[in-house]
Amino acid sequence: MTDLTPDENRDVIVHAFTLVDALAGDPVGERWSVWLGRESEGSFDSEGDALAAARAIAEDHGVAAWLRRDDGTMERLVHTPVRGSV
Repeated sequence: MTDLTPDENRDVIVHAFTLVDALAGDPVGERWSVWLGRESEGSFDSEGDALAAARAIAEDHGVAAWLRRDDGTMERLVHTPVRGSV
């Protein structure tokens, strides 16, 4: 079975989002949050730190990792390993 779409209950997903000033409505920066299934694994100031954490968590748990951008597009970062593969 291939991992063509993320499993929101199992996979690691990095959510990228833009912070917006509540009064002015202007963008004030970006943040990245990392989730393993429905559990938050942390929030990061840099995309690089978030992606490194996501890859490590995915490898530790044997699941796929994905990046979900502000516009909702998904990019696979780590494929789900095939059981029994070397």
